[in-house]
Amino acid sequence: MRRLFGSSTQLAAGLVLIGAAGYYLLAVAGRRLDAADASAVGMLYLLANVVGPGIAIPLEQETNRAVSEARARGLAQRTVIRRMCGLGGLLMAAAAVIVGAASPFLVSGPLRDNWGLLLALMVCIATYGTLALVRGVLAGRRQYTGYAVTLVLEGATRLLPLVALDLAGVADATLYGLVFACGGAFAMAGGFLCLKRPAPQDAAEAGAAAPAAGSGEAPSTRTLGAGLTQLLGASLLMQAMANVAPIVVNGRITEQAALAAVVTQAFVLARIPLFLFSPLQSVLLPSLVESVERHDRAGVQRRVRTVLAVIVGIGLAGVVGTAVLGPYILRVFFGAEAELSRTSLAALALGTVGLMAMQVLQPALVAAHRHRWVTWSWAAGASAMAALLFLPGDAVFWAVTAQIAGPVASIAVAGIGLAAYLRDDPAADRGRPVGGAAAQPAGDTIDA
Repeated sequence: MRRLFGSSTQLAAGLVLIGAAGYYLLAVAGRRLDAADASAVGMLYLLANVVGPGIAIPLEQETNRAVSEARARGLAQRTVIRRMCGLGGLLMAAAAVIVGAASPFLVSGPLRDNWGLLLALMVCIATYGTLALVRGVLAGRRQYTGYAVTLVLEGATRLLPLVALDLAGVADATLYGLVFACGGAFAMAGGFLCLKRPAPQDAAEAGAAAPAAGSGEAPSTRTLGAGLTQLLGASLLMQAMANVAPIVVNGRITEQAALAAVVTQAFVLARIPLFLFSPLQSVLLPSLVESVERHDRAGVQRRVRTVLAVIVGIGLAGVVGTAVLGPYILRVFFGAEAELSRTSLAALALGTVGLMAMQVLQPALVAAHRHRWVTWSWAAGASAMAALLFLPGDAVFWAVTAQIAGPVASIAVAGIGLAAYLRDDPAADRGRPVGGAAAQPAGDTIDA
């Protein structure tokens, strides 16, 4: 468990730079741009965090799981990596087509007639998808230092140009958006270089009984595609739950630009803990896959309980911090011209705690090959949220309330699915080799 949180902390340190770049983008937009352009840049940020991670999270997670499983069984990793790259290319192309088809609505609505910001969104799709493949392989091979390198490069190549533009007094929404979107190019280059290094081998793995390297068959493209499709639906629903509420609010209060801007900024502020702990899934999944391959259900349960306890404790502290410091941060650092109550800010942070809990339950279900339960859990949460989000009346009140109801519903369904797996007889895992993780084949590096 110490190694789990140590690795997660290492990755979170890289995410601090990415987070700083994102929040700096919103802050400088609030200072340098008028209310309409600031709102449009905020919408780009939120849309990029719906569409980009919407395809990146399932792609990274399924790549991570497939590589981790190949590693545990002693199978060749190149085969599953090659197949995941093909699936990833199709996924990115499909996302670009969908965004292109929706461009008239996006530009005339959330992006406030700025076609340059639509181009920035398209760039985000390409960089998020490619980085997801690279990071999925790095995490599956437990090359967490290389993973952290990609995070540092992504954050730094966004933050430094944004600071330079701010100091130069630039007031161009399109330029800010494009600089933000292009930050992943250096991260991709760094990731490919890190993949050329051999994967580490834990001492425990070296001494454990393991199947012979190369035994068995790698999963087919069809099998990988089925898992990816289920996770894609789940990821889009999850990203919608995390980010769509301020988009809906902006659409309902178009004549109140200042309030719309502060709602967007408050939602982003409340998501800081969720953002910082997002690498937890990448670190947790390989160890859960190893436990599943050994049919160690008690180990899965113990690990999930421990991580949940820590995550919830940290999240609740974030609720208090958001309620106390939130109004000051929004006013001073984001240049907010309107206010949200401390109760609303605390409720937003509480919803984030629920989403953080799902970051623990989801990789457990994925490791256990319960992909459908992941989709069902996020579908339940999205349905609960939608039931409240579009109710007539105070748009902000219903958006805040929906942020609590959605995660609660998701946790309930995910908990049922995980409990069903834990109750199953280990003998039900037919065709799975029992034993430790395979030793890493010598020289198994990835050619960029």
